[in-house]
Amino acid sequence: MIKKIFLLPLLLGTLLFTGCIESGTMLVVNTDGSGTIIARAFMNTQVMEGFGGLGGLGEGAGAPAPDMTASLKASLEGAAEIFGEVKFESIKEVKNKLGWKGYEATYSFTDANKVRMASPDVEMDGGGGGPEMEGGDTIYDIKFSPGNPATIEFIADIPEEEDDAPDAGGEDEAFEPQMMAMMAPMLKGMRVSYLVKVNGKITESNGKYLNKESGTLLLMDMQVDKLLTNPDAAKLMGGKTPDFKELSKKEIPGLKFHNPEENVKISFK
Repeated sequence: MIKKIFLLPLLLGTLLFTGCIESGTMLVVNTDGSGTIIARAFMNTQVMEGFGGLGGLGEGAGAPAPDMTASLKASLEGAAEIFGEVKFESIKEVKNKLGWKGYEATYSFTDANKVRMASPDVEMDGGGGGPEMEGGDTIYDIKFSPGNPATIEFIADIPEEEDDAPDAGGEDEAFEPQMMAMMAPMLKGMRVSYLVKVNGKITESNGKYLNKESGTLLLMDMQVDKLLTNPDAAKLMGGKTPDFKELSKKEIPGLKFHNPEENVKISFK
């Protein structure tokens, strides 16, 4: 859910126990509405080994860290239902620019109207009783119309106000600027992104982060370590009810996203 993505206390509370994870979801769509979803997830295994040595995961202090990358692979292999009516096709081992080990899973679909942009759950158990990095929430629903040109539309999923949602606007010392700056190096490389690629020529789009030459549109990109070193960004994103419209207008290092009150559209042929 869009709102949940921008609640830093919720996000950081999970990440501090799971280590750094980079995840990315890319939708590739054809003019007939068929296509693929490619989901990537990478893990900073050095962080996980550190937790294992301290007894944070696994069987106790001095014990080796559980093989969390195995859990990463299993999570992606079982994530098809999160994306809607898709079929799991394949998975392969990959590494990101920081050298983190990860996996890339590919899923196919025949009707873009029956899929959604989301992040898969990453279960962090690995046999050691570790926590989970929760995903599975829909970020964008999709509406596809065939034609010449074809049109694909992304509708942000904004849930109703939650009474029990945390409020980062209080005096929680854990989210003071100094503490957040200290946490940034621990979460270096933590990133969540959503990308669209159309197999055809883009004729029109209202997307902010559009590359017509490559046929791609970045829907959202959040780099957590950069946001933690920006007190203004943390304040905007950590509140109980972020002002999405105003937030989308600001130039914030480490954050790119569209106003979720306006559907993002791409026409292509």
